[in-house]
Amino acid sequence: MNITEIPHVTKPAGVSWESFIIALTLYLTGLLLSFARWYVLLRSYGVRESFQRVSLAYLSSYAVFSFTPLGRLGSEGYRVTIILRDKPGPGVIASVAFERILDGLAILGLFLGWVTGVILGVDPLYTSVGFMVAVPFLLSLQGGLSRYSIRIEGWLNRLPRVGKYLSKFMGSDSPPSKEPERAPRLVSAFITVSMWLINMLHIAVLLKALGVRNVLLGAPAVLLVEMLGLGLPVPIPAGLGVMDFLTAITLKAAGLGTGFVGQYLLVERVIITVIPGILGLLAMVHLGVKLIWRRRGNGYIDNL
Repeated sequence: MNITEIPHVTKPAGVSWESFIIALTLYLTGLLLSFARWYVLLRSYGVRESFQRVSLAYLSSYAVFSFTPLGRLGSEGYRVTIILRDKPGPGVIASVAFERILDGLAILGLFLGWVTGVILGVDPLYTSVGFMVAVPFLLSLQGGLSRYSIRIEGWLNRLPRVGKYLSKFMGSDSPPSKEPERAPRLVSAFITVSMWLINMLHIAVLLKALGVRNVLLGAPAVLLVEMLGLGLPVPIPAGLGVMDFLTAITLKAAGLGTGFVGQYLLVERVIITVIPGILGLLAMVHLGVKLIWRRRGNGYIDNL
């Protein structure tokens, strides 16, 4: 019997082009916000770099993350190197460390809120989102997070081989002389929360297209396992297989059929890995061409 013939029962058609475009637009919007967050943090540590350069460096790091086994750590090191070539000095590494701390706090808040909702028997959507918003904001009010990020930069500078490499680009191994003030810390926390909410919405759009009934309940859980899978420092391009395995288990537990689980994983990979990775390759080529042009220009000037 065809279930579509039964009254009030419909079979979801899967992810349409419209759903795909909406989800992709939401994800790319979150990506643009991540550029803005890094720009704000760099300036708060005293690193004066243009927004275009910061955006290109961040975007090109997605090519490293998506297509090489260097993964998350390699992509972070790549964009740090790009900025340090232009603006050698302390603060760049601390800004990235502060980013990761904010994202980690958002993950922690999401997890704690979800567990709290389940234990108390209330809707986990409200508790998980509430904790995800509250934790980064409350901890950003104090300067402890920024001081801790400076300690991370100092720790990296003292590593035997890595420290020499960093000192070569930075020109010194001294810590940043300027700490972020409260305003940029709170702005960064606000951007972080906005990014995560937008990411949650893009997941909700895909889940809705696949027929998940309570997408606002499932989206936080899927977002949590995806971020855990992508954030692990495994030597696999974009955590391929790790994130997919965790997400598949979550979607199956939510009652999604095997075919729709596979469709979600494929579409989600295109949105969060393939398209940003291709855009990152284009940004990398652009940065490389500009570097070659600059070197040729300097050589011409030296020969005058």
